[in-house]
Amino acid sequence: MSTLPPPAPPPPPAPPTPGAQQPSPASPNTLGAGAFGVIIGGVLVGASIGMEWATEDVWGESLAASGFTTQVLWDTTPATYDSFPLMWPLLAALLLMTIGVFAARRRGLAVVGAIGATSIALLYLKSIESVLSEPYYRSYEFTDSVGQGAWVCLLGGALALIGSIGHFRARRQPAGAVVQTNP
Repeated sequence: MSTLPPPAPPPPPAPPTPGAQQPSPASPNTLGAGAFGVIIGGVLVGASIGMEWATEDVWGESLAASGFTTQVLWDTTPATYDSFPLMWPLLAALLLMTIGVFAARRRGLAVVGAIGATSIALLYLKSIESVLSEPYYRSYEFTDSVGQGAWVCLLGGALALIGSIGHFRARRQPAGAVVQTNP
């Protein structure tokens, strides 16, 4: 059995030349376009909390997410409108999106938060559709029966979902990625 010496180490890299292409440093903490999509979507979801979700047409009074029950997402005839407001699940979704954007190893939470916000808006719209299918409410228009808060939340959730998927996928550039440096 022969023993061979270990191979020689590779030569050190040449010093960078100004204006030449250089490998990019992998930085998981940079905010890209996906993160900004999540941030803008989160701002829209946050703004929707103070907007009108329930209109006077269907619910008898105009209510924002801070004063409207979460129960309406699965029950079209809630006992009261102020039990566990819709605001709390929306704030939880916002918290998940915020953590997902700013914590490098928790990017998947942005996706979960965006899915949550979008789902809340879609469930609310489905609930309104169910109410309007009842004989008493058939004369009401769908768009007049939904407050702007639900639409803004849906838009913000969808934008945050698209951005969060992009943010999640943009973890790091490959080790050999090449970028142009300026002199």
